[in-house]
Amino acid sequence: MSEEKHYNAVHDRKKQAYFVELEAGYQAEVSYQISGNVLTLDHSHVPDALRGKGYASIMMEAVLKGIEQEGLYNNSNVQLCCPLHEPS
Repeated sequence: MSEEKHYNAVHDRKKQAYFVELEAGYQAEVSYQISGNVLTLDHSHVPDALRGKGYASIMMEAVLKGIEQEGLYNNSNVQLCCPLHEPS
């Protein structure tokens, strides 16, 4: 039975970004802006080598979990302004 990997988002408040270690040497990034009570996820990046493997979804799940755990979700409306593309 294979063990399911858990992904965690590391919050860099100074850069207003979350980073998620996907595979050794590969990290995804989601940046954001806060205006009033709206937290806008405005840019996301998954390394080219990992595209089309479902990592965009994994990245966003980890980031949204981090936002919720930090209490940002409770105090803000979260908006996604960048499209997530998974090549077919």
